[in-house]
Amino acid sequence: MPNMVRPSSLDNIKLVFTPEQPLGPVSAIDSLADASRELYKKYFDQDNYPIRRLVTSNPIMIIGRRGSGKTDALLSAQLDPRKFDPIVYFKATAAARSFSQILSQVHQTIQANRVAPLVESVAELWRVLFWVSIIASIVESSRDTTDPDIVVLSEFTKDLGIEKGAENNPYHYLLRAVIVFREKYNKSNLLTKGVDFFGCFDELKVGGVNATTAINHALEHLNELNTQAIILFDSFEAMGISDPNIKLTLAGLLKCVGDFQQPGLPAHLRCCIPVESYFYFLDVSSNVLKDFQRGQILHWHAGELLKIAAIRYAMFIEAWEPESVVSKVRPFDFRLPRSIQPFWYQFLPTTVRNGANHQLEQTLPYLLRHTQLIPRQLLVILNAIISSNISETKLFTGKISAETIRPSVRQAENLVTEQILDSYKEIWPAARLVLEGTLPNFSRYGGNIISYSNLHKIFNASPHRFDGEVYDFSDYVRLLTELGVIGRLIRRDRDYAVAIFEYSEPHKLLLTPEDTVCVHPAFTEKFRVVAADAVSDEFLPVYPLGSDPQADDRRPAQQW
Repeated sequence: MPNMVRPSSLDNIKLVFTPEQPLGPVSAIDSLADASRELYKKYFDQDNYPIRRLVTSNPIMIIGRRGSGKTDALLSAQLDPRKFDPIVYFKATAAARSFSQILSQVHQTIQANRVAPLVESVAELWRVLFWVSIIASIVESSRDTTDPDIVVLSEFTKDLGIEKGAENNPYHYLLRAVIVFREKYNKSNLLTKGVDFFGCFDELKVGGVNATTAINHALEHLNELNTQAIILFDSFEAMGISDPNIKLTLAGLLKCVGDFQQPGLPAHLRCCIPVESYFYFLDVSSNVLKDFQRGQILHWHAGELLKIAAIRYAMFIEAWEPESVVSKVRPFDFRLPRSIQPFWYQFLPTTVRNGANHQLEQTLPYLLRHTQLIPRQLLVILNAIISSNISETKLFTGKISAETIRPSVRQAENLVTEQILDSYKEIWPAARLVLEGTLPNFSRYGGNIISYSNLHKIFNASPHRFDGEVYDFSDYVRLLTELGVIGRLIRRDRDYAVAIFEYSEPHKLLLTPEDTVCVHPAFTEKFRVVAADAVSDEFLPVYPLGSDPQADDRRPAQQW
């Protein structure tokens, strides 16, 4: 069972785990404040394969879909202030406007250069900018204003327009730095000496020193204190990857991230990469093997998702119905996989009828097959089910009826599909229009399981086949597989079909004309893939590979 919470903490727990959200918030706590981190540690499960791999492999890049726990994983590192100081955190929630301005400034700098810089030169600019964020954080937290290193660093940041005590953030540091560097370079005589902007950091004076000297003073300061700086960069979702004009800007950033951490240097950089953009970043990268060699893709097993949710519900029970802890929580050791399903079946019905052909299905696999094996999606579904039951029964741990399950899943899967569409809007801006214009036509060819050739017919008949980035059939297939709308059938029997989807794999899902494709359950009802009043006798529920919590774990054998 999870660790019990001290009575003094229960009021804080109740603010997070409420009857409206019994499993708590579905988004990460992106604060490094002590109170937030302590609360986070109470319900964040670190005893699972993805987090254990993070600890052992110490990746630079954490790669995952939106809602897969990238931010939680990024912040799950042992960020002991005795070891890491400063911790520079580029929050995703503050990234959209701020980072686009930084990207624009770097791109303008590239355009203004007399000769197109090499990717290595752009990476050096990013390296200097990230070091500015470390230097500014050192100055901000330093109390000894007489320390020789601090004196130099203070003058350096002051000349960049970064004032100590002001309400700055790391994005402000980078933006001020690139603007001031450009202004000072344009006023200098370095251009007449044959030094272009990207080669100026050993010579351009800021606060009496050049950037290289300032970085060396920062390194000396960190070494003297026996501490290390770490940058946590959660901003890649804010990048306009669909803009071909910033390809060199992004290539330089990726190279900087891959090269930033050097042996023996007390400075680290870790970042989150959205899987939605991952393959596009691979195309942009100047050296994929080097840039991504220390990346880890977050893939979750269905049993791990149920455990994450179980720990949260147990905390809700402890806070709101402590008298039930002895009978409903303590008998279950969440460290043992065999304890998780019995814990849930105390509250859930064993079976539920699906909404298409009303076939009986086991409840937990039924819920999981409506997700893309992402923690946030299961939390959304279970929050909807449990909160609905609390509202109906006025009981915090009451038995949930099968009749409560289906409408709650339908309500939640609308949120799930909306999040998926939103996470791909940069890459597939017309995705919703394309899905609405094609998926209802699947019912003409069998519904949720059709041949590849019929998929092609549906596309050819669609009035939306040239919308957005969908220019031909291959684009259409790419859209459907990337969003996890369709997968490849791998087996079926008289009760259900099993399909493999791209989101559960470490690579792209490739389809051939000989394949049969299946529509993911989360999209089936919302986009009328199966006509509600004309369900075929041959209809089969689709189970995405991995949605069975008792299935073998494929990840260790394949090292992902």
